Amino acid sequence: MISRRFASPGEWPDPALPPANRRILAEELHQPGAPGPPCLLRIAPYRSTVIRLGRNAGGYRLSLHTELARAPAAVFRSAVRVVWRRVHRQTVDPGDRGVLEDFCRSVPRGVVRSSRQVDPAGRHADLRTILSELLRAYWPGPERDLSIGWTVRRSMRKLAYCRPETGQIWVSRLLDHPEVPRFYLDFLVYHELLHMIVPPIRRNGHCLYHHRQFRELERQFPRYPEALAFQSRIPGLVTRSRR
Repeated sequence: MISRRFASPGEWPDPALPPANRRILAEELHQPGAPGPPCLLRIAPYRSTVIRLGRNAGGYRLSLHTELARAPAAVFRSAVRVVWRRVHRQTVDPGDRGVLEDFCRSVPRGVVRSSRQVDPAGRHADLRTILSELLRAYWPGPERDLSIGWTVRRSMRKLAYCRPETGQIWVSRLLDHPEVPRFYLDFLVYHELLHMIVPPIRRNGHCLYHHRQFRELERQFPRYPEALAFQSRIPGLVTRSRR
């Protein structure tokens, strides 16, 4: 078996990726309207990933948990459809999402932890409320399948990030602080929601996420200048909180 490296689906042996699931992968990436790009695959006993699809300069990279790679064909197809539609900012079929969620719950406890939700309720701010209010204000309509939570660690390097393929947003617990204004948390979550909705563009072999269209939408946030001004003061806030 190939060890923890990305390879073409055909290089993985049948015990790791059954032929039926290999065919499903090819079919789902070559549907009408789909570009059918090269897709490299890695199968491993992950501790925090069941399935993840990401872009690179040459195509896509798919990470699969060993249990899902060997799952029944119907489950495997639903999982691939979920991440494919999410990475392209498309609405996920509720049936496919339900199949994937049922699979995650069926995996023995301790094998994967991807379905574990971080509590969105902090000491000073509730991210779930922020997410709901932003969706109602800027993207009204059918309920979106998104989740949000505080990170476990107080990260300064990444104040917020998201995974469009799983519909998850995280905000650094560093910002669960009485001196962080609500409008700044709104801005961070708004920024990550844009990543969920606005697809990246490819230019000169590179995938651009903060392109012109994205920046124009970001500047539409009502308190955009104030949010940037506060962000520049965060290092001082961190210094004071550590005293």
